Amino acid sequence: MAKYANLTNEQCATIEKAIINSGIMVLEDNEPPKTVAYKGVRCPICDSPLEVYTSGNSYVISCAEDGVVMSFRGFSNPDYFVE
Repeated sequence: MAKYANLTNEQCATIEKAIINSGIMVLEDNEPPKTVAYKGVRCPICDSPLEVYTSGNSYVISCAEDGVVMSFRGFSNPDYFVE
């Protein structure tokens, strides 16, 4: 089970927006998974650089000390939704 950082929804949204606006996240089908330590946005609890993990259209923004800040799982395969 993932540990989640003790942040407000507003703090999480601000961090997510800043990282998306930075341009470091490449969210595309068939993109290989990668993790980037991003020093441009720091954890508001411990001031460590945040890590951004991307895989296809999914991402996780987290702090190594305090846990997950934001995660999003994107489904790109339309067959997934077919009943």
